[in-house]
Amino acid sequence: MRIKKLEIVVLVEDTVYKRKLLAEHGLSVLFRVNDEFNILADVGQTGKPLINNMKVLGIKWKEIDAVFLSHSHDDHTACLIEALKFIKDKPVYAHPDTFGEKYKKRNGRFLYAGIPQKERLKRNLKKLILERHSLEIHSNVFTSGEVEKTVKFEEESLKKQGFYVKRGNKFKLDDFREEQFLIFRTSKGLVLYSGCAHTGIINAINFSKKLTGENKILGIVGGLHLKHDLTKIKKTIQQLKKIKPKFLLPNHCTGYVGIGKMIEEFGKSVILSPTGTFSTGECWRLV
Repeated sequence: MRIKKLEIVVLVEDTVYKRKLLAEHGLSVLFRVNDEFNILADVGQTGKPLINNMKVLGIKWKEIDAVFLSHSHDDHTACLIEALKFIKDKPVYAHPDTFGEKYKKRNGRFLYAGIPQKERLKRNLKKLILERHSLEIHSNVFTSGEVEKTVKFEEESLKKQGFYVKRGNKFKLDDFREEQFLIFRTSKGLVLYSGCAHTGIINAINFSKKLTGENKILGIVGGLHLKHDLTKIKKTIQQLKKIKPKFLLPNHCTGYVGIGKMIEEFGKSVILSPTGTFSTGECWRLV
């Protein structure tokens, strides 16, 4: 039976408007599925916001059934160290390359941008599940696995993002083969969680449709890495108009320009989602 109830709680995001909650550059979102399965998608960067915000919102670590890592960047994964004592016995789903040597190039310098203390994590996470292919981790909840890259404008954008992977002694442009999306098959269509969509949200949507056999997209949650790329913003919106999702919850690396353009085009279908937007008492119910 498909998911009939899906609740979303944005635990960490770059912005915050509610008292006592904390924000940082990063993302962590809790999904509650049919009141029977809770999965934490990404964990943010430093740990303090996630741990504080869960406490403020009355969410206990024992409620978390599993953790999903969308990709390797530290603004989605670095809190793993701080959260280790809470999640060491829980299933943690990721692509094997999530633990690779990831860098960003800024002002001619390569700066480490991957998971800190990787070896310690791999030793202590008792249920670390590293898989390149899609997994159904709960009834109608899927990891995408490696996503096929077929959209030309998203491929061109990927080459310009300034991210690298170190293999041996060489730095190569990062193709983000490890980037995964979380897919929820609900009674009204697919809901996708995107950590950053470095490889492109349209690629993710197309692949999710192929993977599940479901053509209807109910909603998209998370970072879309549009930022100030006006060409990518325009082409992404053109494609989303054809796809016709019922709702969009863009945040994090989507950027103010990208979110603003989406609001212009899709109006009330776009829901701003800063830290704490959906608390335990006011989660937005999709169905």
